Amino acid sequence: MKRMIIGIAIALSAAASMAQNASESIEVRVVNVDVVVRDRAGKPVTGLTKADFEIYENGQKREITNLSEIHGSAGGAVTAKATPAPATPAPAQPSAFPAATEPPVEIRPRNIVMFVDNYSMQPFRRDKVLQSLRKFIDEQLTPQDRVMLVLCTQQVKVITPFTNDKKAIEDGIESVKKQVGANQNRSAALDQLKDRVNQFIDVAKEPRPKLTFMDAYNLSADLVNTFVEEEILSSKNTLAALGQVTAALAGLEGKNVLIFAGAHLPQNPGRENYQWLYNAYSSYIPGLTIPTESLSGRTGSMQHYSIEEAAKQASANNVALYIIDAADSRDSISAESRDTVDQEERFTSFSNTAIAYQTLARISGGLALTNSDNFDSAFQSLAADLNSYYSLGFKPANSTSDALRKIVVKMKNPEYRFRARETYLPKAPSTMDEMSTRVIANIYTLDPRNSWEVHLKPGTPEKDGAEYKVPFELSFAPTITLLPKDADLVGNFAVYVAVGNGSGTSKVIKNIHAVKVPTDAEDDFREKPMIYKAVIMMTSGENTLSIAIVDQASNNAGFARAKVVVP
Repeated sequence: MKRMIIGIAIALSAAASMAQNASESIEVRVVNVDVVVRDRAGKPVTGLTKADFEIYENGQKREITNLSEIHGSAGGAVTAKATPAPATPAPAQPSAFPAATEPPVEIRPRNIVMFVDNYSMQPFRRDKVLQSLRKFIDEQLTPQDRVMLVLCTQQVKVITPFTNDKKAIEDGIESVKKQVGANQNRSAALDQLKDRVNQFIDVAKEPRPKLTFMDAYNLSADLVNTFVEEEILSSKNTLAALGQVTAALAGLEGKNVLIFAGAHLPQNPGRENYQWLYNAYSSYIPGLTIPTESLSGRTGSMQHYSIEEAAKQASANNVALYIIDAADSRDSISAESRDTVDQEERFTSFSNTAIAYQTLARISGGLALTNSDNFDSAFQSLAADLNSYYSLGFKPANSTSDALRKIVVKMKNPEYRFRARETYLPKAPSTMDEMSTRVIANIYTLDPRNSWEVHLKPGTPEKDGAEYKVPFELSFAPTITLLPKDADLVGNFAVYVAVGNGSGTSKVIKNIHAVKVPTDAEDDFREKPMIYKAVIMMTSGENTLSIAIVDQASNNAGFARAKVVVP
């Protein structure tokens, strides 16, 4: 990855939610919860009203303030029809009364992210998933929909920013197919581990062995420990990347879904590896004790909490996760081919990842497809959900707490099967973390809560050593909040800056600037745009410069971005 001077790290840390602009009034806000409802045969249930649902916030029942039933079809517009009902049952209307006027139809865009966990998948399986994605795009993408393609190979790379251009999406899919050789994924690393362990066993089998079986076992255990620690780091990076992407979707208008395709994300890291190690040596070392890690995974990894946190963050950001387990029969490894395949290890590996995938899907209101080669079916299930669901609204309880709140949806008809997200954030505080997330997200799609008119004009790059200086100018409306102080009016605005180059994003730089205007000069100040000039360092290539400005008094924010091609 090319280095960027302003914070050269890939932004993989889990970020704060961007659910609402902090300047909005919390007491009038309505929380919307999408609910997929199916009958026992799996067919969509239509024609429901608010009376068919119940919703609870932190265990307290809330009144459903609004309900929309969403309909769509392949290649057509997705529409929402509001079907409000009174909070308490009203007397039945005489049949002679005319039917109520049909409520207005609303067109609903859909923001779809394809997140490819490239490190964990075999290239052949990955390409099969992408083939099914391509079919889904051809059959289901509507003009108002947008698709983003993200590749994660222990680092995040946006292959295709949000677009509804099918040709651009197809080009992105072909680009992913060319990424990463077989020697750079998890299966290859596991192959190497098992091959080295088997070599130790072979040495211990020799007529005049240089190693005892116990020595060989201890050396093998060290290798497994190292491998598992690397797996834990890889998994945490993947989960953090997932959090970053779901945060980038928060607040976007329409239905937000993320399709996660991977082959390994263990609930208990190392569990199957320690099981395999024990099975490999137990016949050579009488009385060998099975490691406790073969039951609980690597001690102290806390992986299950990381998985739950990633799921809760997606849920809080109103992003449904659709998980595709693309493991090839739990990846039978070639290093095992000289022995009978360890069925216990294979099942442990499958169930370990399946539990994690099911957790991500359940908490966010999505679906997980595990132990199946029918990837078309996974995308068909997604299409069915996108084309038929209900959106419920409720007014949350007033609270000064910003902690996650639990949502529970119930249905009065026990015959129905339904799914909905399980958490939400009551509000998003205007913090450095939140604004950092929003300015990074702005690299890929313009922030929808753009309440301050901002224009960005980058200048000509100038070489400065190994990097380039890139000047830029911001002009923005002089609507900043000014408060009286002595004979002046004063205010402050913050400028946030980030750069993305397709391989990753920089850290975010923040600067706060004071504004002082004589009281009798305010009219003149309000007539002309405000100007801000700065210089940033970049490296060669095509970069996206993302800028946000925030009025420190009102929290109004403005966003802008521009492409910068550095020689």
